[in-house]
Amino acid sequence: MNRMVTIICVVSIFVFGTLLAQSPVNVNLGIGGGLSLPMDKLSDATNAGFHLGGKARISGFMPLNVTGSANYNRLAFKVGSDAFEVWMLGAGIEYPIPSVSVSPYFALEALLDIMTKMPPAGDTRKSIGVGLGCGVEFPVPGLGSIDASAKYQFFNVLLKEGEETVSQIGVTVLLMFGVM
Repeated sequence: MNRMVTIICVVSIFVFGTLLAQSPVNVNLGIGGGLSLPMDKLSDATNAGFHLGGKARISGFMPLNVTGSANYNRLAFKVGSDAFEVWMLGAGIEYPIPSVSVSPYFALEALLDIMTKMPPAGDTRKSIGVGLGCGVEFPVPGLGSIDASAKYQFFNVLLKEGEETVSQIGVTVLLMFGVM
């Protein structure tokens, strides 16, 4: 019985791998970071900061790219040593613009924001946000590609707890690798 299960698994992996190799689907993963520029009321209390994270992009099976992302943002308060920290988990789409040597795109994403005032004794809130922006990806032979983007990100559009909507501009550079 174990031999039969092993044979079925090996044949399934071979058939599935062959089908994926022939499909037009591309999967890219990237890591990087960039500058976080607070806007509106957030800029009154915090300085510019940074973010680090990753991105996954699925493309090729329809005219839009499907993306997922995870980022850690840190904006230091103007007074004191505390900071405003946000974990942003995103899912979105990119509309690629046809081009010859680079790949520009427009982006829209929904964000789950987990906002914390540091140090850890601060309060933590979850909210739903939105990101709008554009970017460009260009190939780097032998390495993958560089994805540079700028997005206007609203942290708390939904699930607000009485506070005003806060936002930032995130400028990001990612090193992307093709995995499929």
